Amino acid sequence: MDRTQRLTARVAVVAVLALAVAGCGFLPSPTQEAAVSATPSALATATPTPLPLTTPEPTPTLPTGPTLSWTPVLASNGNAKLAPKLGGGISAALAFPGGFVLAGSDSLGHAIVWFSPDGTKWQPVEDVPGFEDGVIRNLVPLPEGLLANLVPTPGGLLAVGTAQKVDPLCAGASLGCNPIAPIRFWTSTDGLDWRALPTSVAAPFGRAQLDQIVPGPSGLVAFGELVPATGTNITAMVWTSPDGRVWTRAPQFPTAFPTDTIADLAAGPGGYAAVGSRSVGGNLTQSRRAWYSVDGRTWQRASGPGAQGPTVVMTCEGGFFGVDSPSAQATFWTSADGVNWRVQPAVVGRPNYPAYVGSGLYSDGTRILAVGADSFQTRGAWLSTDGLDWQPIALSGVQPPTDSAVIGSVVGTLGPKGAIVTTATQTAAGSPTWTVWFGTLTQ
Repeated sequence: MDRTQRLTARVAVVAVLALAVAGCGFLPSPTQEAAVSATPSALATATPTPLPLTTPEPTPTLPTGPTLSWTPVLASNGNAKLAPKLGGGISAALAFPGGFVLAGSDSLGHAIVWFSPDGTKWQPVEDVPGFEDGVIRNLVPLPEGLLANLVPTPGGLLAVGTAQKVDPLCAGASLGCNPIAPIRFWTSTDGLDWRALPTSVAAPFGRAQLDQIVPGPSGLVAFGELVPATGTNITAMVWTSPDGRVWTRAPQFPTAFPTDTIADLAAGPGGYAAVGSRSVGGNLTQSRRAWYSVDGRTWQRASGPGAQGPTVVMTCEGGFFGVDSPSAQATFWTSADGVNWRVQPAVVGRPNYPAYVGSGLYSDGTRILAVGADSFQTRGAWLSTDGLDWQPIALSGVQPPTDSAVIGSVVGTLGPKGAIVTTATQTAAGSPTWTVWFGTLTQ
């Protein structure tokens, strides 16, 4: 299962506008001063000087809160040049200090990256070794210093995907075989210049399906599954890396939790939080799980989730925010430390409060942006820094389609310059049309 369709993101700083109004008064004009000092007779005979007519300045309209204005900035429909490049769709989106990056594939199935410095102007990046037979699944920001030994500039981006090659252990579509695709990595310092890492970098993953990678205080942490060539003994696994180039298995997780499966992962200043479910005989049960780790190698069970619990987790200013069943009427969970989770009161009957969020949850590590509808099915958007208090956002511009009108899941990201959302809709001819939307978020 492609976990990049998870709810990535992240989100909400609420701007408070205070208007201090100074005391107002009037000073006498020179004409009025002369009249005051004049004799009574002069006052009686003086001809009053008419005051000039003035048009009062209009009262300024004060903003009432944040506004999210959407604009379609890139589309495959009606553009013969762009249609082939967007033909395979968008699989990952990332905001970073240099702008925005999208990853996907063209109509021939080749990997392609799109870069924009501001979210409105986009440039395709295609001629990169490994893109011709690769598929990118994840985009990961690398904190400063992690790539210092790899490229001259610190920091950067890591693209994670697979090569479209036949599994030698499952050649000829062997009956009962579980084929996998070799994992591949690419790096960039600016979103434009990409370089493939040696295939040996992926050796520690073995026969693995890699689901997600997140950067955190101890480096990069990845999770996925070890897939045998035959049989159903699929094992959850965690890997760690200090720099994106050297990876090590962290077998403590499957040893301590042999029947558990991770669904989503996030990192905060103090460590890593994961959420998922218990698996019995390869089938997920209704019993939800959550875990926490300081270094990504040693994990402990978190308290709170049981019959219900978050299936999506993201970071915010208040700690961690989780969502249960985002495609239905969601239940929100919060944790200050990733160790103790609390379910929030139901949002049923609460107007102008996020309830149906679907794929529309994005985090930048501090703020959470929720795009969806309230419990009365009224469309809206909200910002929060803790997952508890949500500030409504006014919507403007051309709105992206709702989840019900989209093929597959919405891919998006939130950054300081705004939000990016990519959608696929069905055309009359039956082929999907991919559109990239940029949302300007003003406080």
